[in-house]
Amino acid sequence: MNPEPNRRKTMTLYEQAKIFAIEAHTSIGQVRQYTGEPYHEHVLRVAELVRTRTQDQEVLAAACLHDVLEDVEPKRPEFGRDAILEKFGSRVLELVLELTDIYTKENHPDKTRKIRKQLEAERLSRSEEHTSELQSRETI
Repeated sequence: MNPEPNRRKTMTLYEQAKIFAIEAHTSIGQVRQYTGEPYHEHVLRVAELVRTRTQDQEVLAAACLHDVLEDVEPKRPEFGRDAILEKFGSRVLELVLELTDIYTKENHPDKTRKIRKQLEAERLSRSEEHTSELQSRETI
């Protein structure tokens, strides 16, 4: 008998999201551009910083998942919106959607990275308080 399904039932939403994020980013072999470290290390550091400010499990889960839709979903749809909604619920999905960049290089090739980041910051400043908190931690 495999104990894994039972163990996941006793895990917090945050712990489940950490596992999901690690699996998602690892599934595409994603690494940090300048350091070469596994990309999931970045999202887990962001989540740990957010955890110093809140214990809200949905916010913490969104912190773990904040780059999954942007980076992983186009290559591995099984880690996409439907999976996040099913595993973590509508509020987590809404937070992740708010955090997902819309001013990407692919969508706005005519804009510099600096301009795209400014537009994202302006967009996020108008969103839910927790989303702004998560985004402020994203710079690490």
